[in-house]
Amino acid sequence: MFIVDTYGAASSYAFIQMVRPEFGASVKYRNNGYFAKLNGKYALANKDPNGGVAATISLSAGKTVNINKYMRVGLFAEYQHLFYGNLYNNGIGGGVSGTLSYARFFAKGTLAALYGLSGDVGYHLLSAGNDYIVKGELGYRLNSNMSPYVFITQQRYIGNGNSLTYQGVGAGLKVSF
Repeated sequence: MFIVDTYGAASSYAFIQMVRPEFGASVKYRNNGYFAKLNGKYALANKDPNGGVAATISLSAGKTVNINKYMRVGLFAEYQHLFYGNLYNNGIGGGVSGTLSYARFFAKGTLAALYGLSGDVGYHLLSAGNDYIVKGELGYRLNSNMSPYVFITQQRYIGNGNSLTYQGVGAGLKVSF
């Protein structure tokens, strides 16, 4: 089964007062609980002197297990590339996710940590940053193929005393086929 996910958000990097529009999309292939997902997001430039246009591309793979008819948990590995104006960061790691479902409603949470392999968002913009990710979603299944949802997320890139914080809130639509 393929799942295509598109969304729009209001997001900020570095400074909360520099909110900007963001757009994203992902394609996920899922079979017998295993999955592979390619995700990309793009945010317009803001006034941050160190930043500008921001985008991430990530690739993840993992396994989900149904605990019962209401609960599913998963483990995954992920690679992410961030570019933020002239700055960049590459990270690899993994995380956990959990989904609770009741009737047509669902709530999903994700926690992840990525080790900074290379980049310049760290100490005095000269080193890679480790990326810590928290995301929550609430959604409703319109039918077996279509689910609108809202989300809130934060990513914190921390590298040797310097940090870059991403925050976003938005809405999206998942379509399965």
